[in-house]
Amino acid sequence: MKIAVFVSSFPLTSETFVLNQITGLIDRGHDVYIYTSSRKTQKVHHADVQKYKLLERTFYHRPKIKLLKRILLLFKCLKWMVISPSKTLDSINVAKYGLSVLNLKRLYHFDFWQEQDHRHFDILYCHFGPNGITANKLRQEGYISGKIVTVFHAYDLTKYPKTHGANVYESLFQQGDLFLPITQYALQKLLDLGCPEDKLHIHHMGVNCEQFEYTPNQPSPNKPIHVVSVGRLVEKKGFDEAIRSIAIARKHGHDFHLTFIGDGPLRDSLEALTHELKLDNYIQFAGWKIQDEITEILKNSHILLCPSVTSADGDEEGLPVVLMDALSKGLPVVTTQHAGIPELIQDNETGMMVPERDNHAIAEKLSILIEQPDMYLHIAQTGRSVIERDFNIMKLNDSLVKIFENLLKNLHSELKK
Repeated sequence: MKIAVFVSSFPLTSETFVLNQITGLIDRGHDVYIYTSSRKTQKVHHADVQKYKLLERTFYHRPKIKLLKRILLLFKCLKWMVISPSKTLDSINVAKYGLSVLNLKRLYHFDFWQEQDHRHFDILYCHFGPNGITANKLRQEGYISGKIVTVFHAYDLTKYPKTHGANVYESLFQQGDLFLPITQYALQKLLDLGCPEDKLHIHHMGVNCEQFEYTPNQPSPNKPIHVVSVGRLVEKKGFDEAIRSIAIARKHGHDFHLTFIGDGPLRDSLEALTHELKLDNYIQFAGWKIQDEITEILKNSHILLCPSVTSADGDEEGLPVVLMDALSKGLPVVTTQHAGIPELIQDNETGMMVPERDNHAIAEKLSILIEQPDMYLHIAQTGRSVIERDFNIMKLNDSLVKIFENLLKNLHSELKK
């Protein structure tokens, strides 16, 4: 199959779930091209970006149009007037699109897709709802072709509709071919927004179980207890609650240390809170790491702390993949009753669950994992089993290919099997 993957940014260190699907599709012999509106200049890239030469497959279709590019576009406009006069005129039609055409973005858009060797695909695979909207517009305007499959995660079901209106996906729901919420929670959100039920199919994100050797790392008595939290330093991650929880847990007499992997806009305020609570010697901000480095840190940690919360603007998590990473390795997790997380974590079985923003409950759960070694091992074993059964990326990528094949055959009923 020929597949176009639409993402907001690429490569993006925090979205390894996108990378794992792209490489999985390539491994299964499919021709994959990546289209993104933002070029990320991160210093840290996953090794697979180089291994699979993914930047050679990546195209940036919404760059800033500087003066020189504007002049070049006007000259190229003469060329397109000869080759495709009607579409060229449409891209600069003031009567139809208003004065916004004067910024030449529509002309750039037309020029970009006319220059592409690849415009006809089997599948237009879109991560996050707004990218589904983009692909749908491109298909409507005749730039590309293919079945549109949109994956919905979190902010695209909560924050985005609140900002852009509850009907923001109306055209996409009508004209898109299939929608893949990553959890039952996300599926219900889509139904509430008006998505047709017969176009819905839950498809989880997953992890490579072979990459995470099952090696529970139970703490040793009278030694530091290493807790790790992974993700962007933004409000919905609840990392301020993680810091407060460590302060409380240390007062219980346990030598907890916390490492944050990731970066983001709240780093300064989180570091200030750490200093205020006199935890500078016990909390480390490690910045972004590649997957191999994260795997090594998880291997040497004792507990993963994922205290997700609903942010002030309504933004929520989906189902954080880092929970799957940890459970796959045998690392018990403490997390919150938030969004789709309870579909993976059951309290005292596959992890420890507490209400949102209850740092005293978090501190208590952290202490239980240290004081009850049998509970620690039970959660480690149960968590690994659930990941192998339901969140194994190898099985999930096989399933994704089957979903695509059935869609191309118009076998909608087969998607439910």
